Amino acid sequence: MVELIGGLIITFANIPQILQVLRTQEVAGLNKLTFFLLTIGHVLRLLYAGALGDPYLVITVLTAGSLMLTMFVLIVKYEKPATKGSQRSGSLKKLIEGSFKNE
Repeated sequence: MVELIGGLIITFANIPQILQVLRTQEVAGLNKLTFFLLTIGHVLRLLYAGALGDPYLVITVLTAGSLMLTMFVLIVKYEKPATKGSQRSGSLKKLIEGSFKNE
């Protein structure tokens, strides 16, 4: 029961950020790579939860992963176009490199 409560708190802690982005349509300061990696991490945790056969863990990880994917999609949707002199690319290498540059 404790893992379910903890999982629900961690899962639903993402909702205020999603609502703020939907309301403001601003993602400045949010790192796309962070949410991409969190989404991948949740996919791997989901595989682990499925292997354990723990329905509570599967539900919380699936929900949290869906919310992380939602945040990643919102960041991609609302990020400002690249400024003159910078390059935008959909490659993972560019995503990683862009995450470590000061803007």
